Amino acid sequence: MAKKKRKTRTSKKSQEQPIISKMVYLIITLVFFIASNMYLTDTLLDEMDLGLVVSNPVFALRYVQNTGAAFSLLEEYPYAVTILSVIALLVVLVYTVNNLTTLSMKAVFWSSLLMSGIFCNLYERIFLGYVRDFIQLTFVEFPIFNFSDMAINISVIAIIILLLHKNILKNI
Repeated sequence: MAKKKRKTRTSKKSQEQPIISKMVYLIITLVFFIASNMYLTDTLLDEMDLGLVVSNPVFALRYVQNTGAAFSLLEEYPYAVTILSVIALLVVLVYTVNNLTTLSMKAVFWSSLLMSGIFCNLYERIFLGYVRDFIQLTFVEFPIFNFSDMAINISVIAIIILLLHKNILKNI
């Protein structure tokens, strides 16, 4: 009997350790992504104010103030976009924290990147009244976007790939 209790304690302790390390990892990556996004955006826009011009066959830097959601959707409903952003951020955060035991480190990474993109756009929307977009693809007709939009789109694609991969492995 003593051996069973010992194994239970060990397995419980080994389960707690990954949760703690995943939580620390989530916090560190989230802070890093948010800080990097804000710093790079501010630095790039400051350089553009000082005369930086980039325009080539692939992309150009062109500053616009976007009061809508991604790709200027819902521009006439800025409060709705803010509320939807808060809901999306909370849903991803609560899901990630509640499922740390089953999520892989890759999933935690991509969830962190997703939350950072949502947070940075939400921060600008609340404190500036708009989102600062500045990256324009010149080889295709496409809306102007920012680093947060890239983080959101890349992380959503990565999460979909992780889910598809998990489902494919489950069915094998």
